[in-house]
This record gives sequence, structure tokens and C-alpha cells, in this order.
Amino acid sequence: MSKANSEVATETHTEGTVLRIKVRAGGRGDSLAPIQNGRLRVTVTQPAERGKANRAVVKLLAKQLDVRSSQLQILRGETSAEKRLLIRGAIAEEVDRRIEEKLRELT
Repeated sequence: MSKANSEVATETHTEGTVLRIKVRAGGRGDSLAPIQNGRLRVTVTQPAERGKANRAVVKLLAKQLDVRSSQLQILRGETSAEKRLLIRGAIAEEVDRRIEEKLRELT
């Protein structure tokens, strides 16, 4: 497996950092998985209906990246598995470092 920062899933935005993710809704547990095809893989137990999975994704990422839920906003992909999520006030390098730490904990 490549290191997280070798397959960057983040990009700088005027308001913070954009994180590209791929969501698997209705999974066995809430978790992060290694970056694949430039997207952090996120699994949540909530189903993809009426925004339940999106709310679960925001809650999980806020906890894992140590930011407030109010800092997170889905920019694109509300109804898609592939999403672009804005993390307001976050620096891309710091987000990359936090993701890398969390993914290292998986191994």
C-alpha cells in the first residue's frame, strides 16, 4: 500500500481544504480505508437515504480529523458515492497528515 500522501485526496480551496471521498453506505461499521484512485474511502452503517449516510460521513470525518462538524460541507456528490467535502479553515497538509495517521492506525 502506498502512503496516504503519495495518493493525495486533498486540494487547497479558498476557504480551506477539499477532501475527495468515496462512500460506502450501509456497511458493517463506520471506518476509513486507504486512499484509492485519489479518494479516501469511507464506510458508514447508515443507509443512503434521506441524507442519513451524508450526516454519518460528516460526523465520522469530524471525529477522525479532529474538526467540528460545522466546518464540513459537501460541495459535490450529495446523492453520489463520490463526494467532494470542504473542510473550512483546514490546511491541506495538516489534513493529509491526519489522514495518514488514521490510516497507519489501521495497519
